[in-house]
Amino acid sequence: NILVPLKDFDIDLAYEDVDGEIRHYDYRLGKAVGFGGGFMHSTGIGEADPEDVMLCVYLGSDDPTIWEYARQNIADELQHYMSPLKGFVRNEEFGD
Repeated sequence: NILVPLKDFDIDLAYEDVDGEIRHYDYRLGKAVGFGGGFMHSTGIGEADPEDVMLCVYLGSDDPTIWEYARQNIADELQHYMSPLKGFVRNEEFGD
């Protein structure tokens, strides 16, 4: 995953470090944060405006074993995605 804030805002990235401690990273406008599978994270607590924008890029794999795991992780976030098995598809698990 790659996250890039496209606007300066007051929300951080909360994550669990290798020692199991909860840490916080302050996003910086135009600076990307990248991480891979198994990285426990969430949006930190803060105030957001409807105009706050974060570009999120998901990098995947065409390995069916990895893809099934990745698909489960994006199920509630992406309405459409590029499946390595079926092409560009609508996510049936995403609500209307």
